[in-house]
Amino acid sequence: MAAADLNTSDSDGPGIDASLAAHAAWSRTEQRLAQAADMAATGNRPAALSLYRRTVEADDNAPLALLHFAQMLWAEGSRAEAAEAAVSAYELGLNQPEVVTTVQGFLRGLGDAGGSSAAPLRARFEHAFAAREPTVALAMIAKDEEEHLPGCLASVDGLVSQIVLVDTGSADSTVEIAKSHGAEVHRFPWTDDFAAARNVSLRHVTADWVLWLDADEELLPESHGPLRALLRDPEAAAAHLCIHNLMGDRTVSFLTTRLWRHHPTVQFRQPIHEQILWSVAPYARRYGRRVVEAREVVIRHYGYQPTVAAKRGKEARNMALLEKLVRDEPANAYALFHYASALREMGKLDEALDAFEKWEPMALAEDTSQVHWLRVGFANYAAALNVAERYDDSSRLLARAEEKCGRGASFHYQRALALHRLGRNEAALAQMEAAHSATRDVSASVESVDFQPMLVPMLTAEIYAALGREDEARKLFSEALEMAPDDPSPRVSLARLDIAVDELDSAAAHLAAALDSQPDAPLTLTTLAQVELYRRNLDKAVSLLRTAASTDASGEAGRLLGEALLMAGDTDGAFDAWEEAEQVKAAAAARALIDGAAGGSDPLGTLDASEVEAFWTLVGKVAALSAGADIPGGDLVVRFAGRAAGDTAVRADLMRVFLKHRFRAGIDAIRQTT
Repeated sequence: MAAADLNTSDSDGPGIDASLAAHAAWSRTEQRLAQAADMAATGNRPAALSLYRRTVEADDNAPLALLHFAQMLWAEGSRAEAAEAAVSAYELGLNQPEVVTTVQGFLRGLGDAGGSSAAPLRARFEHAFAAREPTVALAMIAKDEEEHLPGCLASVDGLVSQIVLVDTGSADSTVEIAKSHGAEVHRFPWTDDFAAARNVSLRHVTADWVLWLDADEELLPESHGPLRALLRDPEAAAAHLCIHNLMGDRTVSFLTTRLWRHHPTVQFRQPIHEQILWSVAPYARRYGRRVVEAREVVIRHYGYQPTVAAKRGKEARNMALLEKLVRDEPANAYALFHYASALREMGKLDEALDAFEKWEPMALAEDTSQVHWLRVGFANYAAALNVAERYDDSSRLLARAEEKCGRGASFHYQRALALHRLGRNEAALAQMEAAHSATRDVSASVESVDFQPMLVPMLTAEIYAALGREDEARKLFSEALEMAPDDPSPRVSLARLDIAVDELDSAAAHLAAALDSQPDAPLTLTTLAQVELYRRNLDKAVSLLRTAASTDASGEAGRLLGEALLMAGDTDGAFDAWEEAEQVKAAAAARALIDGAAGGSDPLGTLDASEVEAFWTLVGKVAALSAGADIPGGDLVVRFAGRAAGDTAVRADLMRVFLKHRFRAGIDAIRQTT
């Protein structure tokens, strides 16, 4: 099917159908080429030549078929026809170095024997060979992106020759900003379908290559040179570029297809979490090219930062689209996988596991050509089982996944994580070694732990830390930091190692540097707040925790904020913080402490086992901080000790805590009462 036969209207459906039909036709051509090659290899050259001829007649835009046909014609002595077919293949875009060498050889060998056809063939080849710098277009969709769009467009200034922006209903200055940067703006009403909108942008591209960015993304300046080199690579059909997703507490870095040669059959699929690789792969095979990996070309994505995501309501929007999709297309395994993953990200673990359980038989029934995302799906399912502490189920799932997808780094990684949590750290290290050395097919991958190189040293370092091998842990955390300098988690891990040995200044320096890259990261903020608590800077700790609690969906920052406020003497503020963060256990533990300090009888009697555990954790923290300074929370614990010491069991437990933390005031309070 010729490219011109494709429907290029702004309606997504017919265009997608035409693209799929073209790919199906290309697949039939591939099958015929394989059959012809087998015939030639077994000595049946006349039949092979006949099949090659029928193939190029049926598919006159098949460059590889033309080249193979030309090579067999030349071998059979039909040199003029061979040169014609070879030049036609080159004109269709088959311009790899070995193809150029073949065509040039044919034209030289043709010589004067080509008669009147020789000169026109040489002229056609020379015209097609005329060197020019390949062009690239930025294709994007946007709605109400006036905050981020200027940075995005500025990041490709001087690199792209065309900017195509499809606006899906902006009410702000998005369109004006785009036009001021020279963009071609096209309107397209939003239809709850990201692929449909993106395919509209592709239909207006006239450049040789397409670069996909979103408005809240920026191409790093140092990436321009490597990207230009990719455009000149005749072997490349597309490239996986490195995305740094800044997500507050961590940066999730992975490779995904963001650059490809422009062709009308290369279109997006799936209404949400849309992908282009499904279309890129058939195109790459047709032109004898490959999908390459370009870690040095980096895109920084800001949209998942807590403050940005909260402002946009991105999580709620995506979940609504996924719910609709799985309801309307119950057999869509790709949609169900993303729905389950989204539930897990939202903390709805039981619902996520139910969805994954429904997804697995659908995934096992998928064609093996879908391995590029099935591997990610199985890894995410195993990760959810690990979070639920269902380690045996995770292990059995990964065994089934390997039968379907083959071994991979992400599967080894999830096994290592489970073993680490079970305390089997030596076995976990063996799995991490396997993850590090695992091979993969770059052209068949979208994203996985393979593409997040930082994850391997991070987990390995955590395992070393658990084994008491601190120096090795520090080395690997530092390596992870070099791989992903935008990610706060290596610095937070290094800070925790420092805290454990009371190197508070060093810990604070690591955390401050982490906040420079992601200032609203809840985990970084809470860890720094703990450092300030150890330094007895209560007001600063409270301020940091208030900031963290505003974007921390887990409630952990809110729990710690309540503790800090209690230590600072603001009991009403503490209970407000616990209520807002839904930290019932923390509030119950603090209430028992306050009641006991006021003289209440049996203050621990109303607590369940988990609340009693929370009580002693709270008392231990207060005692530790009060050992070196007078703080209101310390006075509260002293009063509790003075009133509750009549209970022999409570008195013994209090004394153990106070002695551990060398809390002299608490020890004296117990001694005075006894």
